[in-house]
Amino acid sequence: MTRYYLTLLLALLMPGYTFAQDILEPVASKSAAVDPLAQLPQVGQSAEGKEFLLTKDNYFPYQNYLLQPFVDWMLNNKAIFRAWRGAEVDNNLSNSWQVGSATNEGTYKIDDKRNLAVNILSSRELAGFPFYPAETINQEADPRLRADKILWNMNLGFYVNHDLQLDLELSWFNDKSLLRKAKGFYYGLQPEYPKVISDAQERLIDNEVVMQRSLFKVTSPAAIYGYASVSERFWGSREDQYWIYSPVIERSRKVNAANRGDVLLSEPLTLDDFFVWSGKPQAFQGRVLEEKTVFAFYANSGKIKMQRESLAKDYFSYHTQTAAMALNLSEQTDKPDTTGAMTAHGIHRRYDGNNMFVLMNQDTQKYPGYLPWLPVSSYFIPRKVWIVELTPNDPFYQHSRQILFVDQRTMLPLYRFSYDVLGNLQKVIIGVWAMVADNEQQLGMPLPALVVVSNFDSTQVCTLNITSARTFAGDKNELVENLQKMLDITQHDKLATAQASGKSHTPAIAEPENEAGSAPATPTAPDGGDD
Repeated sequence: MTRYYLTLLLALLMPGYTFAQDILEPVASKSAAVDPLAQLPQVGQSAEGKEFLLTKDNYFPYQNYLLQPFVDWMLNNKAIFRAWRGAEVDNNLSNSWQVGSATNEGTYKIDDKRNLAVNILSSRELAGFPFYPAETINQEADPRLRADKILWNMNLGFYVNHDLQLDLELSWFNDKSLLRKAKGFYYGLQPEYPKVISDAQERLIDNEVVMQRSLFKVTSPAAIYGYASVSERFWGSREDQYWIYSPVIERSRKVNAANRGDVLLSEPLTLDDFFVWSGKPQAFQGRVLEEKTVFAFYANSGKIKMQRESLAKDYFSYHTQTAAMALNLSEQTDKPDTTGAMTAHGIHRRYDGNNMFVLMNQDTQKYPGYLPWLPVSSYFIPRKVWIVELTPNDPFYQHSRQILFVDQRTMLPLYRFSYDVLGNLQKVIIGVWAMVADNEQQLGMPLPALVVVSNFDSTQVCTLNITSARTFAGDKNELVENLQKMLDITQHDKLATAQASGKSHTPAIAEPENEAGSAPATPTAPDGGDD
């Protein structure tokens, strides 16, 4: 609290001072005669001894590229980082998206309601970042309008593909060890890109057109199986629609869009933390504070290859039965699918046999005694970012302000710092992104390979780890049909009603196989640690 009052006093005495300086200027002034980043190894160097560990003993030359929480963790013997000079990290989106981004200059604008609007009439669909590249965005003199352009790029860049399904593993830690786990999946559907309207009198994208529908569902442990949230977002300024289904009361309820910032399952995770930041651009007032180069995490250098996989019953039985249980469609699980999906699997094999995009310290014990959630397999590299301050329009939103760090090259959110109503730092959200694409670059997308959601002192941490991802690219199969039906929250209620009346004929929960190839004998306990 003393630190807060000191910060408040500085803000009153020095109008140019912001609370964000607690994380933007870690230690001292910039006074390096030689760029220290040049001394770091480049990713791909194979000579022995090229790996560089950033610790409390050698961080000082790199202080201007580190955010204050990272310095604090190192000084308190909690963190150690594998630092690299750079890596081949591009936004490996589809060829059509890249072409669209390159030709969109001047096509779009932000209207007075902060919606995306048409500036130049065209008959083509929206494709690519509406505002690109970073140099063009930086020519915008108004820091608030520049922030709006950045937020719109972030929203569209992540939802580049028509649909996306992610297998999730949620883990809760204290600053010493793993506490418990849960599993689930996320499904996002972007129904359609709006046509660029050709009528000169109607240049705004329709307020009622759905931009994206999404589903998050818990599949284990058994105590919370079936917990689900469904959301619907619109292109215009209309507020998000948001529903939650609770297996405890066997009912769904509609909640206010501001509740996206409320705790989900357990502290400190919220729905808005899933992809570092997943808010609606029109729901926040933003302004760009500055540009800066900071160390950030990426899961891979270059791109991870996506491969087409069959959706045969034996491979997707777990997901198909999970979807069927929520819809009371068990009879459909016996029918194999003959189409497929473009799938990306984790590039690291974990001790339990699962493939992960990112290994944490808990998984490898590479650095005993340090924070268990440290992403030890990722690249910690300097990236040029925009630093964007966000304040919510809704006074009931959980956080009074947020500081968002956005990569200028990939247009992805790397960090988010959330503050409570008194201006105290409340949460630190760290993103580790993976870039995936198929061989022909016809499909490509960024994946939030690991998201770390920590309270300010790292004593309560939740990680969201992606184990596999798939996009169906227009393929029609029963899994996709079931997933899309689950975007209707009433379907979750119907299952509860059927079970209560004894009319449900759904199968038992199909758990993933263990290393021995057989299903676990008993379900995982709610707080049963590593499953």
